[in-house]
Amino acid sequence: GSSLSDIATLTAVEFFNKHANVAQGHATEAERYGTKTKVGLVLDGAPYHRIHTGSIPHGYAEVNVVINDGGTEIPSMMVAGHVGAHISSSEDKELSFTGERDTVQPASGWWIFTTLPEGKTREVRKKRWFQ
Repeated sequence: GSSLSDIATLTAVEFFNKHANVAQGHATEAERYGTKTKVGLVLDGAPYHRIHTGSIPHGYAEVNVVINDGGTEIPSMMVAGHVGAHISSSEDKELSFTGERDTVQPASGWWIFTTLPEGKTREVRKKRWFQ
């Protein structure tokens, strides 16, 4: 094996060429997740690694706002940002093995909802599924 000092002297390309198990220019899914073998995506000659969709972070901001409805002030909150992901199917079996659920796009959005004044809480009613 290599010592840490040897590894520290390598460029990123040298490191991955030497230490990453690479197949046809890109690591397989099995090498990343220890599961069945699937190659990563190569687009215009550039290899892209696979990541679990749960590893894609959500990014959003929230701000307290007051809505003035004809003189009535309504305490509210506005939230906006990257709040999820849209998964779709390319139906291209050259892009992925099945052509299904192989494309991810950011899902952005915004909404406003009313809030309660400081110190007040809503009564939460528990729905009884079984009597």
